[in-house]
Amino acid sequence: MLPTLYNNGDLMEKATQINISDSKVHQTSDFVLISRKKGFDSISLCDVGSGFKNVENIFCTSLFTENGCKITDDEILNKSNNHTPPITFSGPSAGIVNNTTNQNFYIKNSKDFTTIIGLEKFQKEKLSDNLEKLENYPHNIPNLDIILIINQSLSAENLLLCFKTALEAKNFALENLGISLNLRNKLSNDNSIIVACTTFSDNPDANTAQNVTANINENINELLNSIKSFVTESCTNALEESGFSLGILDYIHEQGINIDDMVEAGMELCVGVEVDQVLKDKLKKQILKSLEDLNVIALLMAAFRVEETFQNHRVREVNVDDDPAYLYTDEVLGIAISNQIAGTKATFNFKRYDEEKPGIISTLGPMVDDIIAGLIAGCMSKIFEE
Repeated sequence: MLPTLYNNGDLMEKATQINISDSKVHQTSDFVLISRKKGFDSISLCDVGSGFKNVENIFCTSLFTENGCKITDDEILNKSNNHTPPITFSGPSAGIVNNTTNQNFYIKNSKDFTTIIGLEKFQKEKLSDNLEKLENYPHNIPNLDIILIINQSLSAENLLLCFKTALEAKNFALENLGISLNLRNKLSNDNSIIVACTTFSDNPDANTAQNVTANINENINELLNSIKSFVTESCTNALEESGFSLGILDYIHEQGINIDDMVEAGMELCVGVEVDQVLKDKLKKQILKSLEDLNVIALLMAAFRVEETFQNHRVREVNVDDDPAYLYTDEVLGIAISNQIAGTKATFNFKRYDEEKPGIISTLGPMVDDIIAGLIAGCMSKIFEE
C-alpha cells in the first residue's frame, strides 16, 4: 500500500517505488503522481497528454474544488484547496482529472506491471430517501479509471495492443461482476485510461534496443494474456473492495425505463380523480417503496434475466421475437408482482395495464412489459387504499 502524503493534516514528502525501480509514486488522499526522469512511452484517453506521447509524469486526481484544476498549455498542473498547500510539477505529462472529490485509489504491483485504479467511492442508498436524484439515474455508477505501467520497452504498435487489451480486461471484469452491457458502456464512456511502458532510452545501444523489440514482438501474445489477467484482477478487486453493487433501479434503467416513465404510464389509465403533481409524487414514492420489497425485486430480476436470454436466442427451442400468444409466464409474473404490492384487487388492475399498455409499457419486450405493468398496477392500487 502506498504511503499517504497526509499526516495529521500536514503535507509530508514521502514516496515509494513501483515495478520500475527508478520511478517514484507520490500520493495524497485525492492525488497520485508517478514520476520518472527517463520517462515513459504512453498511450492514453485522458484529460492531459491524450494519445501517443513520451511523458515524465503520469497522474490521476479526483480534486476538483470551486477553485478548479488549472492545466496550462505546457501541462503543468497546479492544485490547491483549503486543506493542502499547492502541489506543482512540470514536464511532459499524461493525466486524469475527475470532476469529483470522492475517489479512492487501488494500487496493485507485480514484477512486470503496476495498476492504479481510480474508483469513485460507492455509497449504498435507500431508494425512498433519494427522490431528488432520480432524474439523473443511474446515479450510483462510479467512475473507474485505469493506469497501467508495463516494465518493458514496447514499440508503438505493441503498446497500442496493450492498450486495447487493458480496455478489454476492464470490460471483462465488469461482465464477470454481472454488470450489463448498457451499464458497462456507461462506465467505459465516462472514464479514462493510461497505458505506459519504459522507453528505449533505457537501452542506449541501438542494437540492444532492436533485440529488445524483437524479443517482445515474439512474445507479445504472452504479454497480452498477462495484461488481461492482471488488469481484470485489479479492476475486480477494486470494485469488490469498494463495496460496489448494482441496485434494482440500475437494472430497470437498463431496460430503457425510468421512474417518470412509469409514473406517466400509471396516470394514463387513472380515472375518476384529478391527475396533478401531488398524485404523481405519491405514485413515485410508492414505486420506490415497492422496489425495496425483496419479493418484488426477485420477480423483476427473473423477468429481466429471462428476457435477456430470449432476446439473445440462447435456448434453441425458444423464439419469442413476435411475442407469441402461448407465452403466458410473463403475465404470471406480472400478476404476482401486482398481488405482492396490493393484493387481489391489484391483479384486476394489472389486466387493464397489460391489455392497454399505456406509455412506456408499449415499448418493452415480451417479458418486461408485463412485469412493469404489474409494478405500476400494484402501486396505483396501493395509493388509492387510503
